[in-house]
Amino acid sequence: MRMKQTATRLTSFLFLLLVVSIGVSAQRVFNHPGGILSSTDLERIKQHVDAGDEPWASCWKDLQSYSLAQNTYTAKPSAEIGGGGTRQRAASDGYAAMLNAIEWHITGNTAYADCAARILTAWGETLETASAELYQYPCRNMIMAAEMLRNSDGSFYEGWAENDRNMFLTKVRTVMYPAAKKFCTYMNSHPSWYTPAALVVMASGVLLDDAAIYQEGYDLMLNTDHWGQMYGGSIEPSGQMREMGRDNVHGGLTLGDITQACLLAWNQGDDLFAAGDNRLLKGVEYWCRYNTGHPDTPFEPLDCSGLDNSTGFSFYYISMHNNGFRLRPDACCFEAVYHHYKEVKGMDDEKEFPYLTIAARLARPDTANELLGFGTLFFTIDAKTSLYMTEEPAKPQDFRAEDGYKCIYVSWKHPENEDARGFNLYRSTDGKSFSLLKTWDYYTNNIYKDEDVEPGKTYYYKLRLINRAGGSLMSEISSATAQPGTDELPGKWNFAGISSGSYGGGMFTAAQDSTFAVSGLGKDIGGTSDMLGYVYKKVTGDATLTVRLTSTKEAFYKVGVMMRGTLDSRGQSAGLTLGETGYRMVRMFYRTSVGNSTSWINGTNYGYAPMWMRVKREGNKFSTYISRDGDTWYLIGSTTMYMPKTYYVGMASCNGQTSGETYEAIFDHVSLEAEDAAPENVPTAPRGLTAIWTDSCTASLSWQSVEDADSFIVYRSTDNVNFDSIATVSAFKLEDKVTLPGKYFYSVAAFNTLGMGELCDAVEIELYDAEQLSGTVIGTEGSWNNNPSTTRSAALDNNIGTFFDALEADGAWVGYDMGEKGSAMVAFVKFAPRNGYPERMTGGEFQAATTADFSDAWTIAKVDEEPAEGVLTKLTAPSRRYY
Repeated sequence: MRMKQTATRLTSFLFLLLVVSIGVSAQRVFNHPGGILSSTDLERIKQHVDAGDEPWASCWKDLQSYSLAQNTYTAKPSAEIGGGGTRQRAASDGYAAMLNAIEWHITGNTAYADCAARILTAWGETLETASAELYQYPCRNMIMAAEMLRNSDGSFYEGWAENDRNMFLTKVRTVMYPAAKKFCTYMNSHPSWYTPAALVVMASGVLLDDAAIYQEGYDLMLNTDHWGQMYGGSIEPSGQMREMGRDNVHGGLTLGDITQACLLAWNQGDDLFAAGDNRLLKGVEYWCRYNTGHPDTPFEPLDCSGLDNSTGFSFYYISMHNNGFRLRPDACCFEAVYHHYKEVKGMDDEKEFPYLTIAARLARPDTANELLGFGTLFFTIDAKTSLYMTEEPAKPQDFRAEDGYKCIYVSWKHPENEDARGFNLYRSTDGKSFSLLKTWDYYTNNIYKDEDVEPGKTYYYKLRLINRAGGSLMSEISSATAQPGTDELPGKWNFAGISSGSYGGGMFTAAQDSTFAVSGLGKDIGGTSDMLGYVYKKVTGDATLTVRLTSTKEAFYKVGVMMRGTLDSRGQSAGLTLGETGYRMVRMFYRTSVGNSTSWINGTNYGYAPMWMRVKREGNKFSTYISRDGDTWYLIGSTTMYMPKTYYVGMASCNGQTSGETYEAIFDHVSLEAEDAAPENVPTAPRGLTAIWTDSCTASLSWQSVEDADSFIVYRSTDNVNFDSIATVSAFKLEDKVTLPGKYFYSVAAFNTLGMGELCDAVEIELYDAEQLSGTVIGTEGSWNNNPSTTRSAALDNNIGTFFDALEADGAWVGYDMGEKGSAMVAFVKFAPRNGYPERMTGGEFQAATTADFSDAWTIAKVDEEPAEGVLTKLTAPSRRYY
């Protein structure tokens, strides 16, 4: 009986050994160096470099000129290896050690090996913990670098002192490896965080000659507990990259770490490249398809519940984050993957991975990158497989410029020959004299948004596509106008500040199929009451509002589309917002009754403009959707709730504040399918009328809109008794210039199809005549190169084309000595920058003083942002202050 039990246990033990040996060899002797390059790889590179063969020779020259490849590089170690700032420097230290170790192998110069050893020793002596954010990235770099300091017999570089080496290896075993292994137990993390952690475990096994640790890392790479797929859930069986729903750069990072793991395994005799039916190749091919300029790359929505410790979120489509279409620095592993499947495995590149082939051809030669940079040098086996572009791109087709709100959209057809890796865009204001506006190399998108424009001005554009061989023929010229918009909203569109403390306004232009700019100040959309700016229409029955949100400036709290039962801040509502954490949370909201709390349905936690949004009402069912292109729509959520048949639908904006500047959210392609609601009463009197003296005999009037107002009639009086109508406008403001200075009174009434409402309470204002200041020119003497035409007087000669070019870069000034003329009220300042240097005005101040040294100076106005060239910018001075 006793012998039988022993036999049973032995059988079980032998079975476990058999299971372990399926993936990798349990009784193994590791090959060294065994990281991204084997001794065979290093010898091949050395032979080609020594012979001066191309492309190796020129790529080698580039590597040796790179700052991190210098053998004088100095590490900056710390006790913690992760965290913002630290991890980036630590990763650079590791990459520098890697490059220096490779240079030692190729040149035989021990100065490179000494440098690598110094870097790793410094970290071995200093490192205590790996717990701060993204520690796995620098850990991966340092472990792979240390492996590169080995000889083919497994010994380390003899110049790396044994005590120093053992100290570093101890830190790998006791700090880096355990931390990375622990991270891999966290469920549903980002794949780009999981895969480098699994790689750290795997690489630790090779460096430490520990088969058990290597096996752990190998198994972690194939584990499907994370998002149901291998490689931390990063690549679906179709090749779709999960993290491209977040952004493209993190998708690229993931591929870089998987590729390193595959190279490491291959150099140990294990074919991780083949795992999952060549899953790595499928993922790289998918990434390259999109990022070589193909936004039609399909994407199936993926559940993200648990990501970022949240539930109910999804990835619906490939992210619109602005880091897409970049062949550098994001196509980090293309050469390693291309040459393995093409040269090592003999696969047909044109048929089996055409987009990877396109990306490699466009981005070649590869340059510095912590994830397998200098890949053309490292992984090319036969020079015939690393072909460069030798012909210029074809002439751009269908080049066009289109009007936008305070911007111009420029686009062209994606090149049929897949021969452009970037572009040079030229711009002109007269259609004749062009200057270079933008060079964007290693960028494959065929749309550019020009926001560095002056509203109301027409610009002319032409385009040249570029690649390594040169530039294409120039495109045809196309022109467009940056539309300034008008505050007179079309049809029955109106603006309201939801909540008494909110304010803002609306602007409109017909450009881009109807564009509305909605400015709003407000604390929030949600809770038991809202505070926001709202451009809306009053409608009845079912309705569908579709827009494209295009504003990308991240200074908002929530923006989106909504339907409201009333304009009261506590009213019923339903809609969709973008904002909150990282300005990227897309969620549906609804408040079922007045004063109730707002409920939320999560959409995606990685949404970015431009984004199409839709809110739809069918009876008492309210639904919201998002889209990448306006054609394919994804349901975020639906709810059934009561709302009056007559209600409000429109676009909302809030900045998360109860004071300060409003946020202007821009929505184009605005389409509302609904029946306008007829007004039930004449409108009430407008609220908040103000009048400010802004120019010579000029009053600037503004007021708040009221419900059911189609237009506003403005009245003026000199005695506050007899009022005359002076204008009818649909906007909420008016500039009124009178002939004579003096005291005036203003009032406003709202009007609709049922008639005119009551006049609001009149406001009183004193309007003054104004004259341009003059006096003796004072200020910093001299000019650059003693040019007599650019002295201080040129700044005050009423010629917008001349300028003061001071001797000093900072501290120069110019002004008037007004003499002893008594006091004056400064109403405003008008100025223009020197052409070509508008940024120099930013931060400048206009001051007044009673002493010559300006020791008692008051600031009249300050230049807070870069002014436009060629026109006078007006800054209003503090009201009713005498100097």
